[in-house]
Amino acid sequence: MNMREKRTTKEKILYASIRLFSDNGYENVSMRQIAKAVGIRAASIYNHYFSKSDILKSIYSFYVQQRQLAFPSMESLLQMAETESSQTLLARMNVSLPPALQNTMDRIITIATQRVCVDKDSEYFVQELFFTFPKSVIISVLNRMVEVGRIKPVNIDAFTDLVTYFSFGAAALKSSGMAICSERWARSMTEAFSLLRPVPPEGEKSVTAKKAKTKPAPRAEREAADDEAQALCQSPASPHPRHFGV
Repeated sequence: MNMREKRTTKEKILYASIRLFSDNGYENVSMRQIAKAVGIRAASIYNHYFSKSDILKSIYSFYVQQRQLAFPSMESLLQMAETESSQTLLARMNVSLPPALQNTMDRIITIATQRVCVDKDSEYFVQELFFTFPKSVIISVLNRMVEVGRIKPVNIDAFTDLVTYFSFGAAALKSSGMAICSERWARSMTEAFSLLRPVPPEGEKSVTAKKAKTKPAPRAEREAADDEAQALCQSPASPHPRHFGV
């Protein structure tokens, strides 16, 4: 017996709604069409959900529950922040899911990004998924890394804007002809996180300092490199990331 056969009627309604809403648009799908897709009478669907809006809220709740199950705890991330590189943390925060579930989660994002300007439930979901949640994670992790001397001080607010706005843009375009492939997104995220400069160990610091004294880099070259990195961090239009997690 496969997983679809094991689902309850309410779960079948939820999954059918996700597929229909993402393929056809929320406004273009009726409760009767959902019932037909599940194989039940139109009136029977109301034994499980009061309305389409009720189904939509349940879809968003399902996404949040699945993300909570898959995403590492804040405690574990803060512990990793004390010993691991920013690239290792990035890899840990990007969770891999079974293909079928990942497809379902991607469809939910498509529904939400299509409706973010239409209803408050979708707006709140997008705000939490792409901005409030990832910002709280990134800010906490980077503050810890700076605190314990893992990375050099950085404009954390600008960096989180860079990551979250690219994250939302990439997700919003996922079902369009301008979709960013996962490989390109991964490269972009890696490039963004490379802006977090590690603090070298004490021994390396002294060697670096000696080299700097014997052969200093031209002032204009150093300033140009610093200006470029700062511009990348502070520009809200910089093309770099997608939402964390799933």
